[in-house]
Amino acid sequence: MRDISWNPWDGCHPFSAGCRNCFMRRADLRHGRNPDEITRSKTMFDLPLKKKRDGSWKVPSGSQMSVCFNSDFFLEDADAWRQEAWDIMRQRPDVRFLIPTKRIHRIRDCLPPDWHGGWPHISIAVSVENQTAARQRLDLFLTIPCQHRLIFAAPLLEELDLYPWLKTGGFQLVSVAGESGLEARPCDFDWMEKIYLDCRKTRTPFEIHQTGRYFIRNGHLYTIRKKDQFQQAHKAHSWLRQQHRLRQTSLFEKME
Repeated sequence: MRDISWNPWDGCHPFSAGCRNCFMRRADLRHGRNPDEITRSKTMFDLPLKKKRDGSWKVPSGSQMSVCFNSDFFLEDADAWRQEAWDIMRQRPDVRFLIPTKRIHRIRDCLPPDWHGGWPHISIAVSVENQTAARQRLDLFLTIPCQHRLIFAAPLLEELDLYPWLKTGGFQLVSVAGESGLEARPCDFDWMEKIYLDCRKTRTPFEIHQTGRYFIRNGHLYTIRKKDQFQQAHKAHSWLRQQHRLRQTSLFEKME
């Protein structure tokens, strides 16, 4: 599935501990922009509706659009623009839209009037960085009507126990990641493995999105270059699947 970024507005405000080293704020500061200034995009706001000269969609059917990764879709400052963004997504049921947020408490009041139980082509992902965030956001998220709920355990700052929420069957994916940037806080592979095992118990799909810059494995701290963080995440995920498949096979052999 082709993944396309769509940022109808830019800028955000720190919300919780996970925002301390936000990649968006670093990028804005690096380019001389004020990350706290919220601006509507002049050229990309209607990206899903743009067409080529031949009349075909610039965003092909079957694509996935990652929405507001440079901001937060439920940010208060964007209240005046959000309904128009919903209207745009309503017109593209052939495209899947992924909306991440930390502002779960605002979702219910920001949904379109015809949302009902959720639109089938919209997925909402809540970011949780520590156990406090999980407690504050996940119970509330389960009360909000939505056809596709995801958890982004990112940046993963401590060991998380997600089992109480995963066992409800209300989440379709958990994606974990460490923190990037020179000031990143270390991420321990054991924390990722704990979430992976909780996902196995509850048959919840799991993925490691990236390792982050500082990655702890078997008590050793590794510094991973930005260009290698996704590749190393893939290797870590593959190791988890293989290792626990072998353990399960060994257990069955002992039982026989």
